[in-house]
Amino acid sequence: MVCGLAMWRQRGLLVGVLCVSAWVLTASGTAWAQIGDAPGEMVSTTAIEPLQTVDAEDLDAVETPGVRWLVNYQPVETPFESPAMARGLRSVAFPESRLPAVDVDTLSAEDEANAQWGTPPRVGITRLLDVTPTGEWQELSDGGQLWSMALASDGAQGMRLHFSNINLPLGAEIYVYSPSDPEHGIGPLTGAGPRDSGDFWARSIKGDTAYVEYYVPAGQPAVLGFEIDQVAHMYRILDGSSTRSALDCMPDIACYPAWLDVSYSVAKMSFQDDDDGYWYNCTGTLLATQTGDQTPYFLTSAHCIDSETEAHTLECEWFYQLLGCGTGGYMTTQQTNYATLLGTSGYNGSVMGADWTLMLLKGVVPAGVYWSGWITGNPSTGTWSVGVHHASGERKFYCRAKRYSGVYTYFHELRFNVTDAVGQIYYGSSGSGIFRESDQALFGNCSFGSGEAGCDHLSTYVYYGRFSTYYSTISSYLADGYDDGYEDNDDCASAAAIGTGTFNNLVVKSTSEDWYEISLAAGEQLTVALEFTDGWGNIDMQLYDSCGGSVVASATTVTNNESLVFINTGGAATFYLRVYLADDVRNTYSITVTKENVGDISPPQPDPMTFEVSPHAISTSEIAMTATTATDSQSPPVEYYFEASAGAHTSSWQSAAYRDYTDSGLNANTEYYYRVKARDSAVPPNETNLSNWVLVATLIETPASITFGTVNSSSIAMTATGTLTNLTLLSSGVYFDSETTGGDSGLNAWIHTTTDTAVGLTPNTSYTYRVKARNRDAIETDWCPSATKATHAVTPGTPVLGNETPATLDLDVEISYNPAYTEIAVQCYNTTDGSWLNMYVDASGNASASPVWQSDADWGTTTLLGLQPDTQYCFRAKARNLESLETTFSSGACLATLPQAGFGLGDLNCDGATDVFDIDPFVLALTDPAAYALAYPDCDINLADCNEDTSVDVFDIGAFVDIITGS
Repeated sequence: MVCGLAMWRQRGLLVGVLCVSAWVLTASGTAWAQIGDAPGEMVSTTAIEPLQTVDAEDLDAVETPGVRWLVNYQPVETPFESPAMARGLRSVAFPESRLPAVDVDTLSAEDEANAQWGTPPRVGITRLLDVTPTGEWQELSDGGQLWSMALASDGAQGMRLHFSNINLPLGAEIYVYSPSDPEHGIGPLTGAGPRDSGDFWARSIKGDTAYVEYYVPAGQPAVLGFEIDQVAHMYRILDGSSTRSALDCMPDIACYPAWLDVSYSVAKMSFQDDDDGYWYNCTGTLLATQTGDQTPYFLTSAHCIDSETEAHTLECEWFYQLLGCGTGGYMTTQQTNYATLLGTSGYNGSVMGADWTLMLLKGVVPAGVYWSGWITGNPSTGTWSVGVHHASGERKFYCRAKRYSGVYTYFHELRFNVTDAVGQIYYGSSGSGIFRESDQALFGNCSFGSGEAGCDHLSTYVYYGRFSTYYSTISSYLADGYDDGYEDNDDCASAAAIGTGTFNNLVVKSTSEDWYEISLAAGEQLTVALEFTDGWGNIDMQLYDSCGGSVVASATTVTNNESLVFINTGGAATFYLRVYLADDVRNTYSITVTKENVGDISPPQPDPMTFEVSPHAISTSEIAMTATTATDSQSPPVEYYFEASAGAHTSSWQSAAYRDYTDSGLNANTEYYYRVKARDSAVPPNETNLSNWVLVATLIETPASITFGTVNSSSIAMTATGTLTNLTLLSSGVYFDSETTGGDSGLNAWIHTTTDTAVGLTPNTSYTYRVKARNRDAIETDWCPSATKATHAVTPGTPVLGNETPATLDLDVEISYNPAYTEIAVQCYNTTDGSWLNMYVDASGNASASPVWQSDADWGTTTLLGLQPDTQYCFRAKARNLESLETTFSSGACLATLPQAGFGLGDLNCDGATDVFDIDPFVLALTDPAAYALAYPDCDINLADCNEDTSVDVFDIGAFVDIITGS
């Protein structure tokens, strides 16, 4: 027994010491040969010379160069679209089922504690679900059903869903995506799942929430054809931001441009361990075949993956590395899911043999990857060697060390404690390749170390499984990627002749298309069906009418199966079928070929059918359409069938004379879908494919009228009346417009409400408005009848008083911001003169009991008459608008008349004497006060009040006569 360097069941880097019976594994991996008996003692790199393979360059060793991605082969990029996305559905509900948060602190503490003893980079846990999460069904316009739900695992950095009991009906599809990253979803999953086994781990998504959509086509029951029974909860944040000292000495691979090609062959692995159900990280490398056919063989270590079930959970993350040396940007990562196990040294609690596993990746390999070259010989001692790896599950790193023979038959020893060495390895580096620096050829895979890993332990030796010791086991794979027995049928000139029947286990590669030669008799119908897993690579096919001729049929969908049907309408001929990859580098398929003589099975043309005049609204309740004229020379005449979505009305089959169809009895401003097909008169009839759905909305109602709401001097609120259906949806709305210049401020926009307000208007101005509506498709109605409304007038300014005399005052009104035509009334609201108190000014300047309305121009400067001397008078003004709506009163202006100048009663000419010269002025004062005021502006008309009864009238005549006669 020795205390040898072996690994216990932990995933990731193998670091630690374990006392085992020390046996050296033979090439077949069936026995150990004892090499020492020093229990409890660390094995020295110099104390023992165990059995060795050749420790120098093997001159007869196979050397295979690396292979770049084919320059002329660019996969077809298919953007991800779930059923809801493809249909533009905005109202899909995603009822959420949320799992409680996991105790990340405890998990991280466990990881840290175990890391001290060589524990692997655990990154996730598996959570079991007792029942399928709750979802919601929704009927779609094509008659299908959509089930949707959200499953959240609180706090997850990423998730993977496990589907079980998958048994989907024909046409049913499952889609999975993250609401925070909807462009990178998974789907469609069909049938029994990608593995055709009824269960599958879907590719990882970002964040803690997964959206699931399940589409069931029309005619299939709305029943779930699967279960979701497990969730992989990824709790570690691996974003390249780690500052652990164990990684400090590890430079980015981007800083070594000569090694970028090799770096593109290296992927970070995540997978589920069979024993504990946890998820771990390792590193693996794509290996080139000797023929360079780009078969995706993937090498890692057995202590990472050593079983088929673990290989089925594999996810490879490519290009997880910086864009450039020292930059903060990352390349866009892509994933490959699922692999099959080809061979392994195995693992039963300790390392066996060279600790290797070779897998064949089944999921799509992204464009730009690289297949690393390799050698089967052993580099000589002291050879500089380079490792490319994902230490700690982080971004891609570079390391450089010297290779020594070491003490183990099945392992190379790499030393980092030498001059000019760079970096180290760490947990997660397990499985990564070691390459001879001189030619970048792989010669081993990372297995374990002699002590602690990381930059704090540069003296640690790292051991890589010797590729030379297990090459013989995998050499048949690496000679040339497996192909089928029809090779070499890579072009039409070397096409393989096939008849009818089903042919299984066929292989198509990016470097090797498959061509088949098929003979058809006149009038014979050919049906070709391919069956494959689209998730492992999308296979398409084309049928040519001759070698180098034209394509007469094709099948290029993104589904698990492809099929094409072709009828040979000419004479007997040979046709050529091309089967090729639209993406990925390799996939397997089966092909079924059938032939039959048929009558008229050709549908009318065009096929699919189209609309000559697309469905369009002609009223609030009618939609009209016209089918394209269909022709069929074999079985005329043709008939037309117009299909409508729920809520609308599907036609019956209509004769050739009726290509027009009008659907009536519809709801106003409501969306409906229509499509059309045609059929001939054959028995049974041949139908065209349906046209694409056309979405159209009925017209909206024309507004009945405009009513007005709140109005002030600068704004008018208005409302469109009448029924306006679905006014708030899509492009629907109403549009208010002013027919009066300057009345549009605040208007002239389509709005989803029936009310709007014109602002910035001129006071006391009449504006005329109209309104129209439009439907969801922005088709507008006529204008409703116009309506007119005037803004309010602005309260006028304070009147101006002046030019006072004992009997008069001059008045000037202030119009403020009102138009010149605005009418104003003036009131005396405060005075001791009872004949003027609360009286209005009339056009002549006299007191009036009622308001007298005049414009500013009409008022001009008005002289107020009949005032008492030495008396204060206060006046205020108000305005009214064109609709006779009055403003409030302005602020007031006050002014007193002058005192009497000392003239006596009867001295109407104010010459200081009452005599016969006052007779004419007296008569004028009695008969025409206004004329008197103009003639004698400095005299007080009240001097004519000779009987002193406060009124100037005929009763003053006698007293006047007495005064001038001296009686």
